[in-house]
Amino acid sequence: MQYPEKKITLRDGRICTIRSATADDAEELLELLNLVSRQSSYLLYDASEAATISLKRERTFLERYEKAEHSLMLLAIIDGWIVGSCSFTVPGSARMVRHRRELSVMVQEEYRSFGIGRELILTSLEAARESGAAWMELEVFAENTQAVALYESLGFTQYGYRREGIKRQNGQTGDELLMNMKL
Repeated sequence: MQYPEKKITLRDGRICTIRSATADDAEELLELLNLVSRQSSYLLYDASEAATISLKRERTFLERYEKAEHSLMLLAIIDGWIVGSCSFTVPGSARMVRHRRELSVMVQEEYRSFGIGRELILTSLEAARESGAAWMELEVFAENTQAVALYESLGFTQYGYRREGIKRQNGQTGDELLMNMKL
């Protein structure tokens, strides 16, 4: 799925371009994933896992998003560099879940708190509605209070709790909140 490019003005006055990802973005998006996985303990991929993703695998992943009818990956670009991404996809192939979308978002640490994540999510919500989705859902580390607050401010509500749903490489576990919103 593709979405029209748009430009937004951030809280600090900089211009950010929001556009659909393409397979040509694979190398830079991998660099972003590797960077953010080192900066944050709230991604499902830790730094050691992110480092194992090949360029070929990432290109294939992005090609599927480009061709998918109900999935989208958006990029946030500042000064020619990808600083964030947000994606949604149908949570399975069964007809009975095609009305739902799962959301995922990441923003490079030094670009957080400027409204990039919010704008990526708002654009994703709009695109999901246009694709026929009725619900958007996500999973978030319970301890990631900044993300939880953002999601709640956008209208997401908690509908479930997964105790010890995350187990980090060091063996430490964490709980997950399951959140969704009606579109």
